[in-house]
Amino acid sequence: MSREIKIEHICRVEGHGGVTIDLARDIVKLEIFEGSRFFELLVMGKSFDEIPPIVCRICAICSISHMITSLMAIENAFGIAISRQTMLLRELIHCGGMIESHGLHLFCLSAPDYLDCTSIIGIAEKNPELANIGLRLKKLGNKIQEIIGGGRPIHPINLCIGGFGRIPEKHELAALKKELEIAVNDGFEAVSFFSNIDIFPVDEPQYFSALKPVGNRFSFYGENICISDRTETKEFKIRDYRKVCQEVVIEHSKAKHSLYNGKPFMVGSLARVMMFGDLLYDKSKEAMEMTKITKNPLHNNLAQAIELVYAGQRCLEIIDELLDTWMENEASLMFQFGKSTGTAALEVPRGTLYHHYEFDESGKNIKTDIITPTAINISNMERDVRGIVESHRQDADSTDEAAITSKAGMLLRAYDPCISCSVH
Repeated sequence: MSREIKIEHICRVEGHGGVTIDLARDIVKLEIFEGSRFFELLVMGKSFDEIPPIVCRICAICSISHMITSLMAIENAFGIAISRQTMLLRELIHCGGMIESHGLHLFCLSAPDYLDCTSIIGIAEKNPELANIGLRLKKLGNKIQEIIGGGRPIHPINLCIGGFGRIPEKHELAALKKELEIAVNDGFEAVSFFSNIDIFPVDEPQYFSALKPVGNRFSFYGENICISDRTETKEFKIRDYRKVCQEVVIEHSKAKHSLYNGKPFMVGSLARVMMFGDLLYDKSKEAMEMTKITKNPLHNNLAQAIELVYAGQRCLEIIDELLDTWMENEASLMFQFGKSTGTAALEVPRGTLYHHYEFDESGKNIKTDIITPTAINISNMERDVRGIVESHRQDADSTDEAAITSKAGMLLRAYDPCISCSVH
């Protein structure tokens, strides 16, 4: 075997990246060669209200994640309090984004690894119902975003600072309930599938991080950042996100890496379920109890499946509350803008997303800082691939280049990286 293994392109992930493994020096480089896009500079000098429609275009898969986090950061800057109805509608569309993204990742990108296929086309030939579940979930997630986001499955135009341009009709939301009930069942099928596949050993991350849910229920929203090692959990205010995410520039990557005290850490579904899975309830709790989930990063797929059940369940709860307390129109919010700073964080499909803005007296942006989940996870992904190489050495099987390449690809896909987001 050569002293270097090179994966020119990681297949079935969003964006463009490769891996170089230097066996002689025990170095793994996750090479993000997709071009830097400079969104943080693109919004400099823009008025505060121009920012959300721009930054949501960082990514098409998770555009709603960037839109909501951007709105929350701007509202934090100007002290804007939103209504309960706005909060629920945002959470509903966000859960729709989760269903879309998790459905796409689990069935179109990751599942082929476990069915000896190269794409969802192969799954459709071997297990048509499994392919149908994935496509059904993605379609429903897009539909929810269309209804609330203004007729678009991506890059929503209906969400605005303090509220919505148009409130959806009652019948539009009520009509989603039957499909959401099917989606919850589809989520259980996903849990069953990913519970019954064999995975190879991978060391657990040294640190997990996620937002701490408010109250005693699992949620994608939180007010504090938690980071946990194997012995203790530390808690930080969202405004202090830089104490958790310390960005460094890496020569071989167009994406910055984020470290905690110089160490890699993991965010995402597995982090959320490992840290706060005891707060799952009703059907999502049942889904969790069906599994023997571990801290192995390959179980991020299983954690996403559990979150599919939660997201469908939560959508049904939100719709019921909205139908009971409906306000067709809300008064426009009045607020003052000026020199200020705002920060927000949200749990999105791939982990914790941070947006930070600073504004001058006229409400123009003078600084933006966005940290995406994939940029956080990259260092941990490199660490895990090194672990795969080391395990082959210990098994006296280091000559099996094909096995190392295959396992590295499966592991990296399990993280569900969004490379476009990482090079924002």
